[in-house]
Amino acid sequence: MDSRNILVLAEGQLGDLLLLTPALHAIRNGNPDARLTVLIFHRHRTARAGAAHLLFPSDGTGSAAVLTSHPSVDEVLEANRSDLRAMRGWGRISGEASLVREIRKRGFDTVLCTFPEDRFAVLAFLSGARKRVGQKDQSLSWLLNVTPAITKRTIGVLEYYCRLAECCGGKVENRQTKFHMPTVAMESASDRLRELGLDDVPWIAVHPGASGDYKVWPPGRYAALIDMLRARRVPVVLFSGHADGAILDAVTNALAAPVPVILTGDDVPLLGAFLQRAALCISNDSGPRHLAVAVGTPSLALFRRFHGKEWNVYPETDACATLTGREECPVCPAAACLDRIPPTERFGSACMRQIGAEQVLQRSLEMMGRSRPHA
Repeated sequence: MDSRNILVLAEGQLGDLLLLTPALHAIRNGNPDARLTVLIFHRHRTARAGAAHLLFPSDGTGSAAVLTSHPSVDEVLEANRSDLRAMRGWGRISGEASLVREIRKRGFDTVLCTFPEDRFAVLAFLSGARKRVGQKDQSLSWLLNVTPAITKRTIGVLEYYCRLAECCGGKVENRQTKFHMPTVAMESASDRLRELGLDDVPWIAVHPGASGDYKVWPPGRYAALIDMLRARRVPVVLFSGHADGAILDAVTNALAAPVPVILTGDDVPLLGAFLQRAALCISNDSGPRHLAVAVGTPSLALFRRFHGKEWNVYPETDACATLTGREECPVCPAAACLDRIPPTERFGSACMRQIGAEQVLQRSLEMMGRSRPHA
């Protein structure tokens, strides 16, 4: 069954969209004459959305910038699940019907569900597409007709997307994620780094934010790490997104002395341009980590235990490394992580708290080519 008009249903988190880029490239390789559309569903309301905009063409802001600049994608659409969920009664029914009509009128013959969600399976079925692709192990898999026996937790998110792409005729040549950087973002980052005196020296980008408080390495340890790096004359720049205010405040309040702080908000290209110029990016298991990898910057990510298979999808190298707690967790059952933050703390699951600042310092300096810390 040839695919001529393909729709990919995707979640809007930055990391998910970056990990989707090799699969989209593969779909394009296998279907060079097909039209490829991606519909991004955001968990939280975006600035452009409202009751009159349940589905709208992307303007390339926020995480959607990953795909609007992707050469394999013809169109990017966006929708907000929160707007739909906020509707009640006939308003909800009317809103859902409107979304289905918008999808049906585009005449897709293939729909790929990148998440095993009921909403994705229902939309794929109601779209009228002849080929409906999604994993077998989900409650509404009977609405789909191409159902590979794969899960993210067993093969990892990156490989999962590539396997789904192959079900749509995709030809996977490599699994390297990519972010295509706009020139204006690179120029803005260069100007700011020149102002900071960092345009010609190696420096470390630290991004302490994450999508959940349990994924955040304790801010006090980020501050201790930054202080130790600065004591060794390693320049550090702190970065923060629009939802990272509390984390950023906690880090800066614990610092012995201030460091440059750059607020990139939802400007993913700008953050990517800064990360591309850094010698190393230190972060949690988060979107900025995946962005650093996509732009070719060495990355050191701090992980919870037992989440590596799904999200630590890159080969462990001197340029792409992870650290995680290794001791038995005092609050979770054996061989499982329930993302529990100690009751007296705001950030960091118990296993994240097993990672020490000195440990991160040593690995950072090794990755920077300075294996023996010195004062």
